[in-house]
Amino acid sequence: MDTPGAALRQRTPCSAIRISSRSEFPRRGTTTRNYEDDWGERYQGLLTRGPDGSDNYAPEANQLLAKNLKGKLLLAHGTMDDNVPFYNTLLVVNELMRANKDFDLLLLPNRAHGFGNEPYMVRRRWDYFVKNLLGAEPPKEYQIGTRR
Repeated sequence: MDTPGAALRQRTPCSAIRISSRSEFPRRGTTTRNYEDDWGERYQGLLTRGPDGSDNYAPEANQLLAKNLKGKLLLAHGTMDDNVPFYNTLLVVNELMRANKDFDLLLLPNRAHGFGNEPYMVRRRWDYFVKNLLGAEPPKEYQIGTRR
């Protein structure tokens, strides 16, 4: 798959390829149809439609797999992301809701595309994995990178 790791993490709990029953998606990745045209053209070629209405971008459209979600999914998006528009994540959110799937959505106000290493995001991602993979309760509001 020729998409960034974030798109694969979003896709994994919804597809036949399963790494675990939990995943988190901190950035990009719902569909090349609504992303920069040069991205889709570079990795999927020019958009082409078949006689049945299908197109060559469908295999990369994560929202089409939302109904298959099993386990937990954390979606996170910076509201000021000027690389991947917020509405791309909302495409997946809409389809998860339509399929009546449970998921978690974390919006990071005034954050651009690269928030994945911010202490708050690191902690929330860590907490999510501790709760949903280990079945344990993480330390409440643990301060990442501070001395005590």
